[in-house]
Formats: sequence, structure tokens, C-alpha cells
Amino acid sequence: MKNQRIMRLLLAGIIMGFMVSCANTLDREKLSEALLKCDYFGSFQEGFAKVVKDGKYSFIDKSGKEIVPFIYDGAYDFQEGFAVVIKDGKCGFIDKSGKEIAPLIYDVAFDFCEGRARVFSKEGKWGFIDKSGREIVSCIYDKVSDFHEGFAKVSKEGKWGFIDKSGKEIVPFIYDVAYNFHEDRAKVEKDGKCGFITKSGKEIAPFIYDDACDFQEGLAMVNKDGKYGFIDKSGKEIAPPIYNYTLGFHEGFAPVFKDGKFGFIDKSGKEIIPLIYDNISKFHEDCALVIKDGKCGFIAKSGKEIIPIIYDGAYDFSEDRAIVFKDWKYGFIDKSGKEIVPFIYDNASRFQEGFAKVSKEGKWSFIDKSGKEICPFIYDAADDFQEGFAPVSKDGKYGFIDKSGREITPFIYDNGLSFQEGFAKVRKGSKYGFIDKTGKEFIPCIYDELSRNFSDGLAIAVWGEQRGFVDKDGYYIGKGFVKKLSELDGINITD
Repeated sequence: MKNQRIMRLLLAGIIMGFMVSCANTLDREKLSEALLKCDYFGSFQEGFAKVVKDGKYSFIDKSGKEIVPFIYDGAYDFQEGFAVVIKDGKCGFIDKSGKEIAPLIYDVAFDFCEGRARVFSKEGKWGFIDKSGREIVSCIYDKVSDFHEGFAKVSKEGKWGFIDKSGKEIVPFIYDVAYNFHEDRAKVEKDGKCGFITKSGKEIAPFIYDDACDFQEGLAMVNKDGKYGFIDKSGKEIAPPIYNYTLGFHEGFAPVFKDGKFGFIDKSGKEIIPLIYDNISKFHEDCALVIKDGKCGFIAKSGKEIIPIIYDGAYDFSEDRAIVFKDWKYGFIDKSGKEIVPFIYDNASRFQEGFAKVSKEGKWSFIDKSGKEICPFIYDAADDFQEGFAPVSKDGKYGFIDKSGREITPFIYDNGLSFQEGFAKVRKGSKYGFIDKTGKEFIPCIYDELSRNFSDGLAIAVWGEQRGFVDKDGYYIGKGFVKKLSELDGINITD
């Protein structure tokens, strides 16, 4: 019986979700009619857009339905399914049906985070509400932060403690400063010294440190008398504070600096790589850049120098390739140390999506991981590949190339941005549009303003005095009319 009841509840939730989804399906004609009534509207967030009429706020869905009347003096976008609304100087919350789930009695309110929202009362105190609108934490605190890892730091009478999501004070108000939990531990300060606590409030490290950083990869950097070391989650010093500098752990190792030299320690605190280098970087893709006597090379996590220290400059590995610099020219090596790209380039960037941009004599091209140049050196500027395409410029104009080096657009744009969600924003003169991945000007460059990308499948487009939306199916949804974008060129839509 219990299983059947659970199944019924799950089925009801699925049906309700389907009904809400269907109710908020894009209806261009009805949305355009709704826009006609508005003086202003924002972008869609979580399926709804803020709209303003005669100075009052409401929300509409993609079918143009007003979920609340125009009665609010202000509103924020939906976050975690709820939106802050303001009326007569007071804040409350509505859900996506338009129901006021929290009364408008607060002087200040913030968006939901981890299912809880900060609210500020007329008495000058902070508390929290849950998604039913219930004030689960009374407004009794002087300062509060959003919940992080299930807990929020709160302040009373100048001291800080922590509460859980039920509002229970799990950490007493004895700390001068408190920080959010990271990896189940929080840094706290008392009498000018730092320590750490668990989520039960237990102090795991004595208050002997002058400074400390959040836990990362199970360890936290601590500073005592100007020296750095590390503690584990039990508070044990796995590396005593003897180092002049460290960058923190990454990929299981931390760079450390002492007596003018760099090396690495592992998570046991052992100096696994001796401090013999003049400078180093963190490990990336199991390799670390090291510098000795003005030359660069790479070491493995065993400490073995896998790339000889012979280069004038180098960058961290990216996609199994590293940029190296020798005799004022750039090339690339793989992790075996093989120079897969000769030292013939004046500049180079890291590999992204399998390709790297390189320059010669002031012009740019791209190479693949074998070092093959996919296009001639004819471009004045280039950006990295994103979603399979890269913006490039020539003679002051922008176009796009694919990974074969083929130009998918003519060079007719004054600016071009990287692709996002299948489209790239472009500009001709002072007008904006979008191209698709075929190079087609899917949304013509006729707009004075255009969103950087689509939000909930729609982008705001402004043409003269007309403000509307464009969708991914090629329609402009304006105030009181809908047009296929291909039909808009030359039409005065302000009439």
C-alpha cells in the first residue's frame, strides 16, 4: 500500500508538471497581444517575464497569460520557482501561479537560495522563510547570509553563529567573524585568530592561526607567524607552517616555497618534489610547469622531468598540448615532450575544442593537434572555437570559419561574438542580428539592441521604438503583431 501511495504521488507530480509545461507553451499571437498592453518587459527567466504597465509590475508566461494583476510597485525575476514582489514599500513572494506565498510585510527580501530566502523586518532584524512562505527563522538576527551547504551564518549582538534549515542554532554565537561552509568545514575567527568548525559546531582546529583559507581537496591552508602550512579535516597539521608561500592543492599536490625555491607537497605533507625550482605552477592534466635558471620545462607527479627544462617560456597543458617558447618563436609539445608543432609562430593560444589559434607576421590561422594549419594566414584577429565555429576578422570585417577552415559567412560584419546555444550575435554598423551554424543570417541585422543570447528560447530585440522578442524558429514577436523574420526587412514596424 505504501508503494502504491508513493507511485500515485509521483504520477500526480508528473501530471502536474506536464500541465504546467503545456500551460506555458509559447503562443506567439497571445504573447504579442500581452506585450501590447505593457510599457516595458524583461527577459524570460524560469518561463516568466516581468512586465510593467502604468508604473505597476506583473508577470506573463510564454502564452501571454498574466499570472498576477498589475498591482506591484516592483519585482525581481523568478529564482527557484519564486519571485520577490514589492507593494507600498513592502516585500513578499509569489509562486508561478501568482499566489502570494509570503505576505508583503518585509522591508527587504532576497531571492531563494537552497530553498530559503532572507527577509528583513521593520524592526531592523533578519530572518528566513521557506517556500511555503512560513517564517522558519524569526527576524531576530542583526546580519545573515544565504544558506551554503545547508547552513547559514547569522549574527547577533556582534557575534556570529550558524543555523540549519530548520532554524536551529547549531553553532553558538561566540565568533567575531564567520565564513560559509566549504567541504563540511567553516572558517571562524575569535580574538584575532582563525580556526575551523564542523557542521555540528565542533571546533576541529585550535585558534592559533593568523589566517586561513577554505578547505580544498580535503585540506586547508593556514598561516601562522607569516608562514604557511596545511591542516586536514580533523584539524591535524599535515604540513607545519614552515613555508613562505603556497598556491593551495590542485590535482592532489600543492606548490610550496621556502628559502627561495619551489617544490611540491602531497596530501600527507611529504615534500614529494624537492624545493629546487625558481618558480612553478599548479598541476594541470598531471603535469606542472617548472622554471629553473630562466628556462621552462614540465614535471610529472612522480617528480620526473618529463619535458626538459630548455624553453624560454611555456604555458600549462590544455587538451594534452602545451605552448612553449624558444628563440622568440612559439610551438607546441605533447606530454611525451615531442615537439609536434615547430617553433615558427609569433604568437599562439591554448587548444580549445581541438584547435589553437596561431599567428605569423601579424596574421592569424588555426592548427589542429597534429600541427596542421587548417586555413591560410589571412586573418587580422581570431577568437577561439566555440560550438564548432570561430569568429575571425579580415580588412576590418568579421566572419566565421568552421573546423575545416571553411568560411561559413561572408566578411560583412563589424563585430561577431562566439556561438552560444547554436547562434552567434553579429553587428552591421549599429544594427544587430544572429547567424546560425550554416552561416545564414537567421535574425537579420536590423535591431538597435539584441540580447547576447537566448533565455528560455527567446531573445529581446529592440527596433526603433518597438521592443519585442525573437525566437529560435525565426519569428519576431512584437507589440500586437507577429512576423516571420524573413518578412521584416524594410518594414516599418513602428507603424
